[in-house]
Amino acid sequence: MATLIPTTDVDSIGNFGERLLATALKDCFDKKTLVYHSFPWLRPKMLEHSSRTPLQPGEIDFVIMHPEYGLLVLEVKGGDIELRQDGSAVVHKQGATHTLKESPFAQVQRNYHSLKDLYFEHPQFRPGSGERKLLPFNSGFAVVFPTHRYQYD
Repeated sequence: MATLIPTTDVDSIGNFGERLLATALKDCFDKKTLVYHSFPWLRPKMLEHSSRTPLQPGEIDFVIMHPEYGLLVLEVKGGDIELRQDGSAVVHKQGATHTLKESPFAQVQRNYHSLKDLYFEHPQFRPGSGERKLLPFNSGFAVVFPTHRYQYD
């Protein structure tokens, strides 16, 4: 059974889709696996035409780490998802409909790259001049729709 961080009762997770996924991740991975839920990150953001660098906050639904398999960043979207051709996404949940500010695919990709950049900002892991920023382990990102049911038109 994987270790869920922070240590919490899975049933106390308020988001139904995240609760379903947390239960599945905890049960399907071994004890070497760390599953971070609602992982917060904070990093400086350069502003154009300004010397200020305010901190940009972010939150990742799940970060999964395993010593052999690597790192996986997951974004969870519950409800029925309508992915439109223009890249936008609409969520239909509990009788309400709302358009997402950002595509879940763009969101998970942005969060993954922010986490990756944080890794390389650490002095111990900074690449040398001209070196590519390749993580020394497998890594990736994905979007999970745990409650969505695909319907054919």
